[in-house]
Amino acid sequence: MTETSGILKGVRVLDLSRMLSGPYCTMMLADHGAEVIKIESGTGDTSRANGPFRDDDPDHLWAGYFVSLNRSKKSVTLDLK
Repeated sequence: MTETSGILKGVRVLDLSRMLSGPYCTMMLADHGAEVIKIESGTGDTSRANGPFRDDDPDHLWAGYFVSLNRSKKSVTLDLK
């Protein structure tokens, strides 16, 4: 794990947002050093379906739109059943 730096170092943010404005805001917080943890539904963020997609991603899980707005964020998969 890399050490973060920036004016928001030490700040932790839960990202429960979808689509443009929320993910963009939390991306900027992460860019300034905040630890941003992205929370998605079990089916994934709806922005994962917005292309373009990489050629080596046949399941279309890493759309350019999704990746660009969710850089520098942490995520985890939990099955709470």
